[in-house]
Amino acid sequence: MLKLKIRMIVLIAMFCVLSGMTIDKVKASVNHDGNIDQSQVITWFENHEGNLTYSMYGSRNGIDGTADCSGSMTQAIYDAGGKQYQWLYSTDYLHDYLLDNHYALIAENKDWIAQKGDIVIWGKQGESGGASGHVGIISSNDPNANFLSTSYYTGGQLGTAVQNISYNDFAHLDSFPYTYVYRYVKPDESKMKDIGVQTVHFNQTFELNWYDYWHGEWYAINNLLSIPVTDYNNYMPLSGIVLTNKWGQRLTNQYAQIGKRQREYFQLVGHYKILSNSGDTMAIEVAGEPVWIKAKYAVKD
Repeated sequence: MLKLKIRMIVLIAMFCVLSGMTIDKVKASVNHDGNIDQSQVITWFENHEGNLTYSMYGSRNGIDGTADCSGSMTQAIYDAGGKQYQWLYSTDYLHDYLLDNHYALIAENKDWIAQKGDIVIWGKQGESGGASGHVGIISSNDPNANFLSTSYYTGGQLGTAVQNISYNDFAHLDSFPYTYVYRYVKPDESKMKDIGVQTVHFNQTFELNWYDYWHGEWYAINNLLSIPVTDYNNYMPLSGIVLTNKWGQRLTNQYAQIGKRQREYFQLVGHYKILSNSGDTMAIEVAGEPVWIKAKYAVKD
C-alpha cells in the first residue's frame, strides 16, 4: 500500500476545539480532475457579489475579502472541479490553466456568438499581465450577453468588485481589447477507454462512518469499502464524495457535519481510474489521490 497512518480521532477532535477550527464547514463533492461544473464557476462569482473589494495586492482569490479578475477566476475554476493550480495565475498565464482543464480556444480577436459559460480573456497574451488584461465569464447567451467578473469597474469601492454587466458595454469602455474566448469541452470518456484506461463506477449509497484529518485535509471513511485493518490507504478525500440521504438523494447542503452526532451518507459519483487491481482489492483515483477499496463494490465500465 502507498500510504500509512495511525488513526487518532480523539486527538484530532481536541485539536479542532483548541485551535478554534470550524469543523462543520468542510465541503464535499468536488473532484479536482478538470471535469468542470460550469454552473459552479458562475455560482462562485454570484456568491461573492457584494462581498469583495478589488485589489491586486491582497489574497487575490477572496479569502481576505479582496480579489482581482484572474485570481478569482483561477479559484472559481478550481472550486468547480479544476485541477490544482500552482499559483493564482495572471491573465497571461491563465490560458494554459484553461487548456489543462478542457477549455478550447474557439475565437481569437474576432466576433463570436457568446454562450453562457464562455471564459473571455482581454489583452494580447504576453502583454496582458497586471492591470493590462482582464478575464470574466459569460453569464447569459447572446444576443444580450452579460459579462460576470471581478473588476475595477466601480473604481475600487468597498464590496463592489464582482460585477455582472453587458459584455458589449464593458468591452466598449475598454476600447474593444484584443480578445480570447475559451469554451469548456466535456472530456470524451469513450476516448479514455480507447487508450486503455480502465475505470469503475459505483451503484450504491454508503454510510459515512467517520472522518479523519491529515496534513490539512479531511477524509471520509466507510467500513464496507475499507480493507481491514483500516488505515490511511482507505481514506477518501472529502472533496471526492457527494453527500446524500440514506436513499441516495443528493443533499442541498454539501458541508460535512464533522463533530456532530448524526448519521451521514454519501455516493461516489462518476468514473474512477483503476490504479491497481489484485482481484479482491483495488486502488482507484479519487480527487487525485489513490484510495484502496474492496473490489466487489466497484462496477467496471
